[in-house]
Amino acid sequence: MIDVDDAVEEIKKMINEDPTITGAKYVLVYAQKKGFARWKKEEIHLNGHVKNEIERKKIEELALHSAAGRPVINDLEVSSGNK
Repeated sequence: MIDVDDAVEEIKKMINEDPTITGAKYVLVYAQKKGFARWKKEEIHLNGHVKNEIERKKIEELALHSAAGRPVINDLEVSSGNK
């Protein structure tokens, strides 16, 4: 399984390289790790602001694709203020 930090970097890269995501610079992707050894739980979080619901959903789909089965917590907000 891919390391969670590598998964986060891959998700960031995919978001930044996707020309249809205009608000990529407003998106924060990070891993949250809880516990240790076999009880370790890893989640990938998405925070920030995006232009519309389409971008929000697309970023979530990209994250799920690279998360290697880890939960993705999508806290992205749609903001009409992004140009």
